[in-house]
Amino acid sequence: MRILVLNGSPRSKGNTKQMVEAFRAGAEAAGHQVDVADVCRMKINGCLACEYCHSKGNGSCIQKDDMQEIYDLLKEAEMLAIASPIYYHGVSGQLKCVLDRFYSAAYPRKPKNLKKVAMFLSSGDADMYEGAMFSYQGDFLDYLGLEDIACISICVNAVMVDVICCINNIQFYLSSFFKTFESISISSSYLFILCYNVLCDFVSLIFPLSGFVMPCGKI
Repeated sequence: MRILVLNGSPRSKGNTKQMVEAFRAGAEAAGHQVDVADVCRMKINGCLACEYCHSKGNGSCIQKDDMQEIYDLLKEAEMLAIASPIYYHGVSGQLKCVLDRFYSAAYPRKPKNLKKVAMFLSSGDADMYEGAMFSYQGDFLDYLGLEDIACISICVNAVMVDVICCINNIQFYLSSFFKTFESISISSSYLFILCYNVLCDFVSLIFPLSGFVMPCGKI
């Protein structure tokens, strides 16, 4: 499967980047092809709301910046993974520009190969995910009709590491999608290990964080 990951963190060694790299390693080990776009290192402007793409552009954006690289990757992608730290209750500003520019990519219909989506979020405080999840639900699950593979949010601060894995509800996700696990620490330690494999639907997409330790660090 061809997977496109949009990394919305400006930190090259932050927790979001570590999640992206762990996901990439696991997916590639399972035989999938992964493209990672570090959007904070790309020149991507915000949407101009000019409606060119929905008129004579016929789905083509009038702006010729680095977003064109992402448009090309979207044409081949079968799964999209959106990764971001939480800033002011939402995804990073750089990633928001990219998501707004999906307006042209989804016209007159979504990219033909794209079927699945996942979201990885990190924050320094708990209960900060409503804004990002609102976009995920409305834009990608409802509007584009993509299959929800997983939403994993990780809160890392001085007193706790809080890990929430959600597909419909937590218990279903843990029991059905963790093939095997040795330890998962939720709100109980400074470090966590997410162990072994998450079996994502029939495509056998593997997301192993086996032995992957997330320190309390910068998101």
